[in-house]
Amino acid sequence: MRFWLDRGFAGVRIDVAGGLAKHPDYADVDSQTIHPHWDRPETEAIHRRWRAVLDSYGDRVAIGELWGSPERIASRVSPGRLHQVFRFDWAVAPWEFLQDTAAQAIEALGKVGALPTWLLGSHDLPRVASRYGPRLAMAKALVTFALPGSAWIYQGEELGMENSAVDNGDPGGRDSFRAPMPWDAMPNAPLTVYRKAIALRKRFIVGQPFEWLPEKPDVLAFRRSDVACVLNTGKRAVTFPGYPLHQSGPLAGDLLPPDTAVWTGLGTRVCFESHGSHSLIAAMVTVVS
Repeated sequence: MRFWLDRGFAGVRIDVAGGLAKHPDYADVDSQTIHPHWDRPETEAIHRRWRAVLDSYGDRVAIGELWGSPERIASRVSPGRLHQVFRFDWAVAPWEFLQDTAAQAIEALGKVGALPTWLLGSHDLPRVASRYGPRLAMAKALVTFALPGSAWIYQGEELGMENSAVDNGDPGGRDSFRAPMPWDAMPNAPLTVYRKAIALRKRFIVGQPFEWLPEKPDVLAFRRSDVACVLNTGKRAVTFPGYPLHQSGPLAGDLLPPDTAVWTGLGTRVCFESHGSHSLIAAMVTVVS
């Protein structure tokens, strides 16, 4: 690990972070109710040893690939262990349970002074646009980028990539999820949504306090200071607070259509100047609301 850190690498992603040590008897997995090689005491010692190495470099991080309950994840990011662990439960959460899944993660990690690490997919999962459909995938991305914590993008998500007709013989059938990102013939709309979301997130959302807004049927809503995020999970258009800053798809006038997310401003109205085709924020002008 020092070899790569000495060359400026920002950190490491640890594959199967809960299975770094084996049972001394090398027990057969099929004969055990609980996986004999998962979460052994030796694994915690490895995490702590690696964390000490990373901390000695000052600003390097370890990200763990590890499935499990919110409590299991929280224990792995407690002081002295990993900096982050991916929230795979969020990646695969059913549409109707998104708020419950996010709330449980935020609460569990908050108890150990940590924030969740969100993701929409990985090389082991069908692509998010194939699992949910392109419209819902874009809406979920906007919600993900507004939640407290860090957000990771699996290559191609920002292009709206779906599973590909690729089969290289992977025993797990994952080749169609792992096709390389294309460099042509991809729609520009998803990339535009992602770029603007990242720019807005950096400027107005990161580090801001989080609060769930009052519950309404078929609506997931929260605020980050003066920015609200609203997702319509129902079948009818709904109202939303404030004025729109960014959305995952077209609005229906002053209403939020089904399967669409919007970020809204709750304070002084702002407008944005963009230059070039990338629609990145170049300036902010305050306007009296």
